[in-house]
Order: sequence, then structure tokens, then C-alpha cells
Amino acid sequence: MFVAGTAEPARLRDEIATRFAGAGQVPAYRALMERDGLTSLAQTLVAGDEARVERELESYRSAGATDLLVLPCDSPHERERTLSFLASMAARHPPADVNQG
Repeated sequence: MFVAGTAEPARLRDEIATRFAGAGQVPAYRALMERDGLTSLAQTLVAGDEARVERELESYRSAGATDLLVLPCDSPHERERTLSFLASMAARHPPADVNQG
């Protein structure tokens, strides 16, 4: 999924939709998108301020996800901001030890 700490999530969603429009033509991507009820890779974007990004990513954890593959996007400055935030979030929420209990 694409992730960005940004004040302009709608703009970024439009850019991703345009840039990756051809993904729906690739059978492997199309199958994944259809399985998840998506029509565009832009629908995987988690974007907004840090609080919103954290809430959305935490919703995946609450739903049972144990691993997320994220792609920071937007300008170099925003990517750095997003990577720093994701690192701080990971430090605050270390993965559970699957061998316990």
C-alpha cells in the first residue's frame, strides 16, 4: 500500500491513479485488485496527517494483519517525513512474539 504523511491526500490519490492506471491491465495486479474489490491502486493509499495515517494503519493491525508492505510516496521531503513517522510508530508498537503462549 502507498503511505504518505501529507496535507494533500486527494492530490496524491489522483497522481497515483494516473501514474499506475495500467496496473489493472497486468493479470497479477488485476487479480489482486479484484479479490480486494479495488478498481485502482490509488485505493490502497493511506494518507493524511500522522494521526490519520496511524489510525488507518492501526485498523489493519486490529483486523489481524501482522505484516504490511508500505511504499512511502510523494515528494522526497514527504517520503522522508513518512519514513520517520513509520519508524517512530514501529518503535512504539513492536511486533508481538508469535512464539509466546
